[in-house]
Formats: sequence, structure tokens, C-alpha cells
Amino acid sequence: MSKSSTLDEIKVVVIGDGYTGKTTLCVVYKDGQYPQDPYVPTIFENYAATVTLFNKKWILNLFDSAGQEEYDQLRIMAYPNTNVFILCFSVVDPDSYASKVPLILVGTKIDLRSDLSTLEQLTKKQQKPITQNEGEYLARLCSAKRYIECSSMLNFNVRDVFDQAVHVHMMHLRRTKLDCSWLGSLVCCGTRRQSNRKHKVPNIRD
Repeated sequence: MSKSSTLDEIKVVVIGDGYTGKTTLCVVYKDGQYPQDPYVPTIFENYAATVTLFNKKWILNLFDSAGQEEYDQLRIMAYPNTNVFILCFSVVDPDSYASKVPLILVGTKIDLRSDLSTLEQLTKKQQKPITQNEGEYLARLCSAKRYIECSSMLNFNVRDVFDQAVHVHMMHLRRTKLDCSWLGSLVCCGTRRQSNRKHKVPNIRD
């Protein structure tokens, strides 16, 4: 394979929960028609498609990953050398949109923000270091529970990253328990009201 053809290949990994239509999306894109069996549980699938855009042919290598939790370790095997991730959720399944696991966004290597050699290399690429404000903005966009900046070189905030992981996990568990308790109380009250209505004794006046 020539060097130029290698540059024309794009690795795309499609991720998301199960039943969100990831596989169907890939199959319809590849075959141009809806499959007879719209849901086939996927462990790991790879599709290749050719598309012409910007007067150039591109080979899209689509990797359809399993959305079920039991395949977490297998899914990450597809991640290396990925050019684009496509994250899918179902608009009729809010649970597939809302993250069930809290996220912490961490900005690393902050000691290099003021490093002259690093700044020089970034300038050559017409880039600048990510600011703390930009990191906090990204954290809000991706609904991260925390944004932490750290430097392993200076051992700055390294422990705080993992302390916050414990803190966020505890808060998540507490919130989950409160939600379950509130839902249980609601169901209990509703059941009790229905029971009272069934066994309500009418008032008898003399």
C-alpha cells in the first residue's frame, strides 16, 4: 500500500449504549438499505466504505463496538489510532443520552504552559496552550462533575485528581440512593392511596 493511499484512510469508531442503533447506522451507510433484522447484538464489527469528498477518495474503516458493559474491555481494543469517534444515543431513550457514570475532566502538563521550548513549538503550529477557562468551559460542555488541572512533573494536584474521583463517586452513590428512596416513597404512597380507596368504608348517617 502506498503512502498516499494510507493517508486517505480514516478510522472511525462508533460507540454508545446497546439498542441505540449504532450497528443499523453502520449497515445502512454501507449497504444503502435498512436491514431485515434491525437489531443484531454486536460484539465487534468492522466495515469498510469508500466515499468521495472534496475531489478526493476516502476509505472509511468503521469499527462498530459493543455497547453492553460486559464488553468494556473488548471495546477499548478498537481505540488505538482512531481518527474520529462517533458517539450515538437514542432520542427516544433518555437513559442512553444521560451519562450514568460521573466524569472528571483533567488538564495535564500545566508546568509546560510557561515552558519556552513548548511555546515555541506551539507557535510554529499556530497554536496556544489551553487556558484554565477553556478547560472549565469544556468541562461544562461535556457535563463533567469536576475540572482539575495538574502537573505530574511538579507533583501538583496529582493526589487531588484521585481524591476527587472518590468524592464524586460518593456523591453519585448518595444521589442514586436519594433518587431510589424518593421513587420508593412515591410508589409506596401511590399504592397506599389506592388501597385506602378500595377499603374505604362509606359514612353512615343515623
